[in-house]
Amino acid sequence: MIFFHGTSENFLKDIKKNGLRSVTDDQWLTEITGEKFCCIASKPNAGEGGSPSYFAVQGARDRNCDGYLVVIDIEENSDFLAILDNKVLDDYVRFHFFVREEFRKVGYALYKVWKKKSYPHPKKRKAKESDAIIFNAYDQRGYYKDLRKQDERFMFDILGVEVSDEFVDFIEHVGFGEPFYHFLQIHFSNIEESEYIELNAQYEDHCAFWCNFYSKFPLNISEKKWQYVNEWFSPEWLKKRRLEKANRNSQVLVKSVAPELIVGFIHIASPSGFIKKFRPSKAKGGSFSQMVWREVFQMTS
Repeated sequence: MIFFHGTSENFLKDIKKNGLRSVTDDQWLTEITGEKFCCIASKPNAGEGGSPSYFAVQGARDRNCDGYLVVIDIEENSDFLAILDNKVLDDYVRFHFFVREEFRKVGYALYKVWKKKSYPHPKKRKAKESDAIIFNAYDQRGYYKDLRKQDERFMFDILGVEVSDEFVDFIEHVGFGEPFYHFLQIHFSNIEESEYIELNAQYEDHCAFWCNFYSKFPLNISEKKWQYVNEWFSPEWLKKRRLEKANRNSQVLVKSVAPELIVGFIHIASPSGFIKKFRPSKAKGGSFSQMVWREVFQMTS
């Protein structure tokens, strides 16, 4: 099965000699693998978090060299640590991992002031450097943060509780108004505030806190449609959504890729971005992905 990995020119010599090594340590993934890994994807532009084309283009810009896709032919489940759907992974990072620190800080306060039929209107202000939850978060952000580093950032006041723009995105993902109230209720209705404060004081690490939170206070979810909320802020949520087989939009975490499994390299980028050959146009026909697959077909036929 064909997979892709994005890299830059200065790594080609080592990859040709040694293959792909386990050097990636993204926190949201090492929490489920327990070790470093190498990322490969079933599509050249799959997902925000696992896009080989992004790494090729960004690597070319950062290192002022050319960017390449590494084309790999590897048997499925060969030394795989995990297979993840890219959409599930992107959503997990944005709406679980990134906001778990903030929900830990403000979730109970929101629970106390939010009402079942409440549709509060957040008051927006520009974020300041002192807004640590945006500019100095505890958990690793990696290149996901770079995706929006040029965006103007905001803080919001919701019923007297300040939250970040990312947190508002999370609320909207769950559903503003009654759905989010129910999310709060699922997490806190059976916990006394004193119990929550006591548990909070025991852990600095957010992963450890949420794993222990769900162990000590299992969520009582009676409705089937809300079962997906269980262990929301714990890496167990993502672990339970690993795939058995790679699909057309999956990211695969592997320990390594031997050099003999590498089919070849496709030059797609320069320091200024995608090279002309891989810029989509009506004259060429097809998307970026289709143009890459044409190159793969020529390599393997």
